[in-house]
Amino acid sequence: VSIDAVLRQRLEQHDVEENLLEAILTTARSHEGADDIQAALVAAILSKVKFSDGIAMDGIPRVVALLGPTGVGKTTTTAKLAAHHRLQEQKRVGLITMDTTRVGGSEQLQAYANIIDVPCVVAQTPHDVTEAISGYAAYDLVLIDTPGRTGADSAGLADMRALLDAARPHETHLLVSATTRRVDLWETSRGFQPLSPGHIAFTKLDETTAFGDILNFADHTQLPLSYFSTGQTVPDAIEVAAADRLARLLVSERRPFYC
Repeated sequence: VSIDAVLRQRLEQHDVEENLLEAILTTARSHEGADDIQAALVAAILSKVKFSDGIAMDGIPRVVALLGPTGVGKTTTTAKLAAHHRLQEQKRVGLITMDTTRVGGSEQLQAYANIIDVPCVVAQTPHDVTEAISGYAAYDLVLIDTPGRTGADSAGLADMRALLDAARPHETHLLVSATTRRVDLWETSRGFQPLSPGHIAFTKLDETTAFGDILNFADHTQLPLSYFSTGQTVPDAIEVAAADRLARLLVSERRPFYC
């Protein structure tokens, strides 16, 4: 079986969209090391998908907001990033939670904050947000956890827009789950577009066996991939998104399920 046929089979198994699949195969064939399926795929992915290399720590404080639908793991991801930058990078990290609508939402992040010994401020109004950002002026990184919203919740998204306008984040990362159906990913993209997300982070990679929609969604939004979240463990189950990692996922043979 040819390398080309194997790569096509793998991409089809992972539900890569047909037009994107053909474009990737064309690029992979022209790669100098086309006999190395993973290297060829990495080159093809890099021609179609952007990667942001994680949070850019080039401003003090660096303000980063995490957006997304309910249940994608924003609070846990916020905690993972906070723990990484506080414990491993030795940065001064401050947290802001806007998640006051979900029962236990702000308490959950506060619990994580206590464990890793970083401050956490609850912000319900734009004034609260401005005050919190001002209080973190000497910090290296400020992470903002936002309430979950659906793309159809125009009123909720408008409220969040007001809070984000007050925060003026340097980066906004839209979190989506790798388990979400494609039609719902597209709806999430449409709904959150007014909030101008600049990066995509995929969560719950450990809960699926099909990874093509990571590629499909990155190509659809034309936004760079920033992080892959691979479980609930804080802070370990998160990694900076990279083309070689995505290629490894896509060349893995997807096991069929039997009843």
